[in-house]
Amino acid sequence: MIRNFSLRTFLPPLCAVGFVLGAAIPGQAAGDELIVGGDMGSLEMWDPPSVPSSAKREIIDENSVFVEVYSSNGKCVKLVDSPKLVHQKYMRQSISPGTGKLVWSFDYKRMEGENDPQDGGFVVRLSSGGKSVIGVAIGNAVTVNAFHGKNSRVMKPPLHMRGVWYHFRAELDLESQRVSARLISELGDTFEFEEVNLVPADGADASRVDEITVGANNGAGPGYSQPILFDNFSLRPAQ
Repeated sequence: MIRNFSLRTFLPPLCAVGFVLGAAIPGQAAGDELIVGGDMGSLEMWDPPSVPSSAKREIIDENSVFVEVYSSNGKCVKLVDSPKLVHQKYMRQSISPGTGKLVWSFDYKRMEGENDPQDGGFVVRLSSGGKSVIGVAIGNAVTVNAFHGKNSRVMKPPLHMRGVWYHFRAELDLESQRVSARLISELGDTFEFEEVNLVPADGADASRVDEITVGANNGAGPGYSQPILFDNFSLRPAQ
């Protein structure tokens, strides 16, 4: 289902992106950051300590072009899934509980040279007590509120390109159970996702979130998740 997103809202040239999106303090996120180590300088604060040998999770020498939350440290994390694995969790962190109105953001780039139309993609999820409150699925399409079969918002190809950094930003209101989101590309395109109700998992205490996870959104075989870069994970109270 595609609903009300705007295309070709141009930003200034790439070299000005950091200035436009907000100056950052080196090594520090804006506001009261709830995620530790979100600038992906290392994996020290992220579980699990290792992944199966058929997959890969590593810090590489590349940084997102966006510096809205963190200044550049020249690093990001690269995730490489395997057709031998199903729904593999690659990153997890228990976080200080977030309540009320929150701003959630992260950056990603799907790797070039991988054109499998059955890319299973990856899911970034906020949970409460181990149960999903909201998930964003990133593959050939981008889906906000990706699960439980309703109230999803989707951006489909050809708008979603490989080899391009994207900045995802969502405003969560855990009191009213609403979410609105925006996706900005390094090329200057802005995609607006219509505000929608959250659809948490059955039994989840959706008045709070206390965990972030990143995992493959795949089945076995040819639909496994293609390589992706992530950077600048952030969750903080809205100002």
